[in-house]
Amino acid sequence: MDSLKIQNVKVSYDRANLLERIANRIRRSLELPEILSATAAEVQSFLGTDRVKIYKFHNDAAVK
Repeated sequence: MDSLKIQNVKVSYDRANLLERIANRIRRSLELPEILSATAAEVQSFLGTDRVKIYKFHNDAAVK
């Protein structure tokens, strides 16, 4: 197997692992602020960044 294929497998595994960790943290709480905070922390760790921001958009019909 060449190095590109190995790297692709690793990226796929890392993404699946990230999604599993996020899902497990969501299952532990039904409070939206806690879910968003945990998700941001997991994405921040995965990307190796110092900040992550999650936006919540409302559909235009709900805003008056």
